[in-house]
Amino acid sequence: MAAKKTRNGQLTFTPPPPTGADVEQQPVATFARKAYLDYSMYVILDRALPHIADGLKPVQRRIVYAMSELGLSANAKYKKSARTVGDVIGKFHPHGDSACYEAMVLMAQSFSMRYALIDGQGNWGSADNPKEFAAMRYTESRLTRFASTLLSELEQGTVEWGPNFDGTLKEPRLLPSRLPHVLLNGASGIAVGMATDIPSHNVREVVNACVELLDNPEATLAQLTKHVKGPDFPTDAEIVTPPAEIREMYRTGVGSIRQRAKWELEDGDIVITALPFMVSGSKVQQEIAAQMTARKLPMVEDLRDESDHENPTRIVIAPRSNRVDAEELMTHLFATTDLERSYRVNMNIISLDGRPKLYNLRDLIEEWLRFRIETVRRRLQHRYDQVNARIHILDGYLIAYLNVDADPGVEAAAAEAGARRTAQGRRGVRRQAALADRRARSGEGDGCHRADPVRAGDSDPLRARLDSRREGARPRSHRPAVQVRRRVSPCRQRTEQSARGFPRFQRAQLLAARSRAAVGEGAWRAVELFPDTAAWSDVCRRDDGRRG
Repeated sequence: MAAKKTRNGQLTFTPPPPTGADVEQQPVATFARKAYLDYSMYVILDRALPHIADGLKPVQRRIVYAMSELGLSANAKYKKSARTVGDVIGKFHPHGDSACYEAMVLMAQSFSMRYALIDGQGNWGSADNPKEFAAMRYTESRLTRFASTLLSELEQGTVEWGPNFDGTLKEPRLLPSRLPHVLLNGASGIAVGMATDIPSHNVREVVNACVELLDNPEATLAQLTKHVKGPDFPTDAEIVTPPAEIREMYRTGVGSIRQRAKWELEDGDIVITALPFMVSGSKVQQEIAAQMTARKLPMVEDLRDESDHENPTRIVIAPRSNRVDAEELMTHLFATTDLERSYRVNMNIISLDGRPKLYNLRDLIEEWLRFRIETVRRRLQHRYDQVNARIHILDGYLIAYLNVDADPGVEAAAAEAGARRTAQGRRGVRRQAALADRRARSGEGDGCHRADPVRAGDSDPLRARLDSRREGARPRSHRPAVQVRRRVSPCRQRTEQSARGFPRFQRAQLLAARSRAAVGEGAWRAVELFPDTAAWSDVCRRDDGRRG
């Protein structure tokens, strides 16, 4: 090792050059292939694709969990979004604050997500300019009631937990979703070598399909599509894709959906009342105005924007005369503007084994139901263990109370001095000495006076209630079929209850197949058997108000 003297008189040592044994040598192609593969797997699994269990990407999952840890439930007071973003990037997601906030904004925009997970207060963007939202220091947020379907069973031993990025905290690997969010809100993302585009769906239709598959595990895709007739976008525009193409899309997991603006005639004018998903009204007006300027629309006299708070979308097109065919005019506008748009469908999702996979509708629902049944099993097992632990401690309290006057060291003294107590006292001392470590620790920590409420007479009803709870959670048979049925019943019940209160009919109407007469009230009779609840009244009020 060479030594060199600096100007201030200190010696610095230069390490010797590495030898051949210290240097790892490999071809550039091998190194590049491995580095790119590691990067691509990171992008696929930890950034771009949603997980089939909860339908969320890692940043969305961490935002929801961080907001729940801050106590931002649907009934809580709003808090600044900067507080949430700071907790997310400081505790769970060590990335840029702007990217985290943009993901948060997307989850709060009702025109971007069918069922928003965040209730925002302030300027969170608009349908015309979804990217023009206020900074995080101005906006406030909290979770919606719909987000409780992701978090209600989190603390019941249902999911695996792991360390965060610096190992100081624990975070859930997945959220125990009570509904298939991957279908309800959809997802879109671009990974390396693959992409995902999943349209949103109506919660009632998806729940009915899940119940159908639970009741009949051999149900075919045709039986499921009787319930899930098509996607349900956040806007009221019409879906014009033929039903045969929609069924083929659900069979293969790949396809496209076409959505067209909704319009009506009013005093000779054409009034557009709903636009396709993610279409800006101002952009549509610019496209129509450009054609009018270029004299490509001589039959149009005027174009007005009459949108307001009560009518978010109201674009009026005034023809030059009543002899203009409105159908032909709109057909031309559908072909030349964004009044009609196609959406790609590519259902690439991370499966339960952690690998990306292309799903069709039946396989997707079937695998989510496997996750849901396992979640129910873990929840019941957790409850069973808690009841057993409580009974274990109560048994110790009861023994300590019945022998409260006995010294724990009496058994040794009795062995030396002889049988100076009655047979009953000796049995009580032996039972006291035979307490398990856990009971003894609980008794020592609480003190003998804590055992007084558990009197011999009062402990019987409490013990009976706990025994009944334990029997309710205990598997009655070791046969797999019986165990599966016992898990499927609460799974079905919880899934149906989670869909209560949501609108029955889609916002995005399927053209000529989505009217109330075509669907019929009887299709929802099974869901109406449950009592009505106001848990989702805000969602119902908003959607029913739009329906009139």
